[in-house]
Amino acid sequence: MVMAATPARHVVILAPMPHEMDAIVAAFGLRPTNDTEGSSYTGRVGGSEVSALHIGMGPALTRAALGRVFAEAEATGTPVDHVMNAGICGGRGPDLPVGAVINPEIIVHHQSGASYRHSPPGDAPRAGRLITTETIILDPDLSRKFLADGCVAVDMESAAVAEVCEARGCPWSVYRCIGDRWFDGLLDRHRNHRRLPGSGRGKIGLVHKHHLDFRDVGEARHAVAGRGRHPSPQPPGGHWRLRIYIGYDR
Repeated sequence: MVMAATPARHVVILAPMPHEMDAIVAAFGLRPTNDTEGSSYTGRVGGSEVSALHIGMGPALTRAALGRVFAEAEATGTPVDHVMNAGICGGRGPDLPVGAVINPEIIVHHQSGASYRHSPPGDAPRAGRLITTETIILDPDLSRKFLADGCVAVDMESAAVAEVCEARGCPWSVYRCIGDRWFDGLLDRHRNHRRLPGSGRGKIGLVHKHHLDFRDVGEARHAVAGRGRHPSPQPPGGHWRLRIYIGYDR
């Protein structure tokens, strides 16, 4: 008797910014689905079929992208088994250095106050809250309030991922690496502002002073392969070399 093959698990990985997408594609060994600019990338890791796509920044773009993902899954009959959100985030407190990967217990949407319990693959300990905002937060007082409320980091997508996925009964997880800390002056719109080459009207180009090696992407790949999360090494102090230029209108 021939047993039917078990369908591969389908994992979708979301990248808010282009350089995050580049890191995901490289780490997972993915290939573009076609030659169209902005197309998704696919590949196989362990027993999982992986799709990665650049979604843009913010809750609205995240919801829209996931709407398209689930609509396509329904149309093609290929369900999404897990959604991962990978990229950088802003640190709120002094205990997490630039380069550290966070594994939050709770995701909070700042605007609505809604909260979601984070249940990633594996049994690594979770701690603290990750808060998702609608815009970039450069207000020191608000950053202090976030920390006082137990929020160790801030991003602009994770709560939207949780919101959409939980409404559809789809498991989700977050892989975020501290890319800057508001009190270090790594992102300073006055002293370090620089317009990106070729940037359009309204684009804000901020210089990130440190190299970021995307340990969060390594964590995500580890989880896709079915091994859960693994301990993330702390970044080697003083050895950051490259500069990353981030356009925040994407």
